[in-house]
Amino acid sequence: MLKNNRLIADAARARGAVVPLLDVCHALYGETLRSGHAGADMAAVVHALRARTRAGRRPPTGPDEVSGRAAAVRPPGRAG
Repeated sequence: MLKNNRLIADAARARGAVVPLLDVCHALYGETLRSGHAGADMAAVVHALRARTRAGRRPPTGPDEVSGRAAAVRPPGRAG
């Protein structure tokens, strides 16, 4: 799921789309993978959400917090 998410986000960006929800999903999928749930389906992100809650962490709020690459991508027609 992590690889597919990144492929979709990259393809969307190549066409000028802004995809902040895919960036947040990518972060959650990565946390899920690192927490030992690589073999589980997408519903396993609940483990990442529970870990964030226990740690008192808030979710990332934008591409700058989720992906350094995404921070450089701007919507078409907007100055950055």
